[in-house]
Formats: sequence, structure tokens, C-alpha cells
Amino acid sequence: MAEEYIIDTSIWVDIYEDRKGYNNEPLGDYAFNLLAKIKAKESAIVLTDFLIKELETLYSVAEINGMFKPFEKIIKRLLQQKNSEKKPKR
Repeated sequence: MAEEYIIDTSIWVDIYEDRKGYNNEPLGDYAFNLLAKIKAKESAIVLTDFLIKELETLYSVAEINGMFKPFEKIIKRLLQQKNSEKKPKR
């Protein structure tokens, strides 16, 4: 079974915006290299509905799809089912 990675929103933003750190560290390069290593190992990148919702507050659907495009062969979508929400017990 291949390893699976859940990538935080900030890492996707680092890649898309090619962000730099406080000391001018190349965060975008670090993030891209991480995903390239995951792809080279043929591991999976897990996308959650929460991640997608967070990205939608920053980018259009077309931009988000563009972010995921280079990794589409290793992406696994993990979306919450509407009926799976648990209500708190009282």
C-alpha cells in the first residue's frame, strides 16, 4: 500500500504564489520539491473537502484545478459525505 499525504493549504499557497519566508527562504521551491518527491515515490496526495473550501476562499476553481493538475495521477479525493456528520449527544 502506498503512503498517503494530506498537504496543508499553506503548502499549496506556497507553491502557487512562489512565496518566500521571513529570511527569504524559497518556500515555494521547498513545497514543490516535497510534492515532487511524493510523486516520484508514487505515493498519494489526499485532497479533503475542507482543503478545497479553504483554497476556494483564495482562488478560482480554474486556479485550484491548475494547482492540482501536475499531480492528478496521484491525487486521492477524500470528501465528507453529507450524512456522515455526527450530531453532539446531549
